Amino acid sequence: MRFGWEQQEGELGGAFFKEEKNERKPSVREVFSKLVRAYPIFSEEEEQQANQEFLVASQAFEIARENLRRLDDSVKPLQLLEALDALETSAVDLKRIQEKFVLHNVRLVMKLAHRLKHSVGMAYEDLVQEGVDGLWRAAETFDPAQGRFATYASWWARHKMFRAVADVGKTIRLPVHVLSKLRHMDQAAAEMRSAGRAGMEELEEKLEIKRKDLVNLQMANQLQNLVSIDAPVEQGDSNTSMLSVLSDSHQPDAEDLLIRKRTKEMLLDLLGELTPREQLILKRRFVDEATLREIGDEIAVSRERIRQIERDALALLHDRAVRMGLIDK
Repeated sequence: MRFGWEQQEGELGGAFFKEEKNERKPSVREVFSKLVRAYPIFSEEEEQQANQEFLVASQAFEIARENLRRLDDSVKPLQLLEALDALETSAVDLKRIQEKFVLHNVRLVMKLAHRLKHSVGMAYEDLVQEGVDGLWRAAETFDPAQGRFATYASWWARHKMFRAVADVGKTIRLPVHVLSKLRHMDQAAAEMRSAGRAGMEELEEKLEIKRKDLVNLQMANQLQNLVSIDAPVEQGDSNTSMLSVLSDSHQPDAEDLLIRKRTKEMLLDLLGELTPREQLILKRRFVDEATLREIGDEIAVSRERIRQIERDALALLHDRAVRMGLIDK
């Protein structure tokens, strides 16, 4: 929010929200609630007076800017400083009255945010912040001759809120004009349900669109319900992301991976206690699935001798595995 309380003093200055050293920082909701109590909506008389102040400040600023623009290269330094000082003073006065319009219309933004918070997928505080930015935009472009500030500002506040929702409020970003059509569709569907009419044909007639366009809108509406895997979720006393709590059925469990890794390490330790010839025979038998005769021919011993070496090696591995707790007796 661009209230500038840190730099200003007085009625709209920093003293309003001065905090004690040991006090906690107020939440956004508390700040806005305090603002609403301190700066209620203008009465008709107050609005007329504020409009008059706005006109005077705007005219003074335009005059000061025009005077500065008309100065040429022959101007004396003192005249230039005076023109710059007049422009700065008029700019501060105009900003002050703009801020006054903003402060006295925060309640309007809070009402708009309260209506939208359950349907747009964005936090209430964020909606209010965006709405206040809309108030500032309205204050900077307001012309009292065009009507009431509240009417003009409500359009800008809504515009900023819906633009923010389109940008960050959903996992899949939809164009603003599509979001507008979705709101109209939801409103029409709710009215029809309350009247006991909820068919596609009735909805087409109500919205005055073709069946194909209605189906496309409904599909776009479903896209808004998707949840990002990076979305924060509460787990116990800590916050984490959806990605960290979702399991992948195609991947082994982390605990199983650790067990397999440790088992492999222990098996390698067991095999290290065998002689190179015993290791070769077991590898050829159980990895390569070679026959006793094939192994005997490779190392020039009989088939029966290969059987004896295999039996003794397996017995040794069994005893070691029992002592290490890998298997039961």
